[in-house]
Amino acid sequence: MKFFDTWKQLGALENTLSDDHQTISYQDAILRINTYRSWLLDNNLTPPIAFCCDQSIEHLMMLMALLSTDINFALLPYNHTEFDDGIFGDQLHMSAHYHSDLTHITLSKHNKGNTKAIEGAVYFVTSGSLGSPKVVVHQRENLVANSVNVLERLPLSHENRVLIPVPIHHMYGFGAALLPSLLVGATIHITNNLNIIKFKTVEHHFVPNVIYLTPHMLEGLLYKPNNDLTYQFIVSAGDCFDNHKYTRAKAKFKQIFNLYGSTELGVIAIGEVHKADQEINDAVVPLSAVEVTIDKGKLIVEHPFGFDYYLHQPKQQSPFTTGDLVSISKHSGFRVIGRDTFSVNRDGRLLAFSELETQIKRHQEIDDVSLIKGKEDIKGHTIIAVVGSSSQTDPKILRKQLADYLPPYAMPEKVIVLPQLPKLSSGKINRKEITKLYEGSEI
Repeated sequence: MKFFDTWKQLGALENTLSDDHQTISYQDAILRINTYRSWLLDNNLTPPIAFCCDQSIEHLMMLMALLSTDINFALLPYNHTEFDDGIFGDQLHMSAHYHSDLTHITLSKHNKGNTKAIEGAVYFVTSGSLGSPKVVVHQRENLVANSVNVLERLPLSHENRVLIPVPIHHMYGFGAALLPSLLVGATIHITNNLNIIKFKTVEHHFVPNVIYLTPHMLEGLLYKPNNDLTYQFIVSAGDCFDNHKYTRAKAKFKQIFNLYGSTELGVIAIGEVHKADQEINDAVVPLSAVEVTIDKGKLIVEHPFGFDYYLHQPKQQSPFTTGDLVSISKHSGFRVIGRDTFSVNRDGRLLAFSELETQIKRHQEIDDVSLIKGKEDIKGHTIIAVVGSSSQTDPKILRKQLADYLPPYAMPEKVIVLPQLPKLSSGKINRKEITKLYEGSEI
């Protein structure tokens, strides 16, 4: 496996891989990966394999073993339960604790898979937050090439200590965080369910200098920062920074990188967040060989290392329309302002829900918000705000208070208050469920 030679050349064999339960050196990891590889090749598997992957070293070792073969497999969440006979063959589960007799591995044989295996392909499943989940077909060499591309922009090396709390079965955790870190032989700690208390514990024991975060994780981290530890850099996915947030982040992190990508294309663009002309520039710049065009605000991407197609659908034509609305930065690159499907035309203006949601979440009593289309009137579609608030503020009072954060033309016609918003297993807001429940509700 090419990774092994790279680790030896970099002198990284004494660096470690760890989770919340165990630590293993790269030297020992090579032996473990080869053990799992032999097991895979000896078990007459029926692909595509459904590999249910958790945030553990054992799952990481098995993932690396799968990548070292040509076995067609799908990378799925650990708690995945819906195994479509038309997609998957055998199902592969394992515990996070290694046993030398490999009894921690569970293989559920399923020889009735109706889908023809695609040698060398890796499947990812989209979250389904924007509709029905899709199975995205990637080639191994393109996944690695995309991660090499990332390293042209992020200053990762074998001297870094990288904390990865984002799921490694998602493209962000896998293609932007895990693979690039492995390619340079960095010391890596993977974890999950990262609340403030757990984060302090992990920081104390692992002492990271690089971390990959979601915008929600970053908000929590900045709420109670540990000023004794300074990071070389952090990576956040699709975040928006105002002056206050940027100032707090720079107090802890030497460099802040904003990353934009998708399950279909992997990493598309990265930008370093900085101040320019007294403004915060959080725009992203396309990676090498990635070409983007903007047509009426919609982002279209030509990506040399993107996906092949959606399973059971016609082959994807390139370039790929991402479904995101963007604006061109006056400095360089572009800013993502929301999904095309999550926007409305109102009073002669295109209103991206993500921008409005960012403003609404400035309200101290609002934890989360999801905007959906209301009924149509003479000015266009109205907006309904479904908010998560532990304080259960009166919706009418809350709506009046939103006038402090939104212009009149962007005010929601109705506010619905819930104790918390429904979430997907990934932690994202389940917009599909919210839309199903409240779209078109009476004003």
